[in-house]
Amino acid sequence: MIHFKHISWYVCLTAAIWLLTSCQANQPDTIQKATRQVADRAGGSVPAGKDLQADMLSVSVHTMRVPDHDQLWGYEIYSGDSLIIRQLQVPAAAGQFGFTSEKGAKIIGEMVVGKLKTGQIPSISLEELKQSGVAYKPF
Repeated sequence: MIHFKHISWYVCLTAAIWLLTSCQANQPDTIQKATRQVADRAGGSVPAGKDLQADMLSVSVHTMRVPDHDQLWGYEIYSGDSLIIRQLQVPAAAGQFGFTSEKGAKIIGEMVVGKLKTGQIPSISLEELKQSGVAYKPF
């Protein structure tokens, strides 16, 4: 039996997948709109009056230790003072994994920033993760 809170989770997940699959890398306006919609649903991380591409000039990566797992690292990406991505788990890895070094978290965070700056969807594939050579381990 599926409970109501599980249904709402599936609806949100389906909407996010639809937004991501409807965007194409050669359509930066669509990516901007989808990013803004996702951010608005997540609590408005991107203020409505701001131009997302102009904000990409001030994007920065900050590494951080994963709470309750002092030996593992994650990263946050900021646009100015606004948090736009908080990644405590290794993207593309199936399961709960953290980066084993601050340098590894920074490398992947910078890859995501590079995608944001070029108007791409800010995701990391398993192949990109493998090519980076960054080490990670389970929580």
